[in-house]
Amino acid sequence: MTALAVALGQHAGRNLIVVTHGTVIALYAAAVDGVGAFALWRSLGLPSFVVFAQAGGPIERVVERVEVRDGA
Repeated sequence: MTALAVALGQHAGRNLIVVTHGTVIALYAAAVDGVGAFALWRSLGLPSFVVFAQAGGPIERVVERVEVRDGA
């Protein structure tokens, strides 16, 4: 059982935030939603995030770059 499956089981029915490197999220997105992993990975800035409608896809939203302000 994967760590993600364990976390989803422990928090069933709730929103879950998983923090990982861009390569991992791009490969996961490719596996569950059929997107091009390399193209997604290249589009991701720092920081960025991907929202899935539910575990196992589909992708709901990709935020390629989040504006970070000092002191905010």
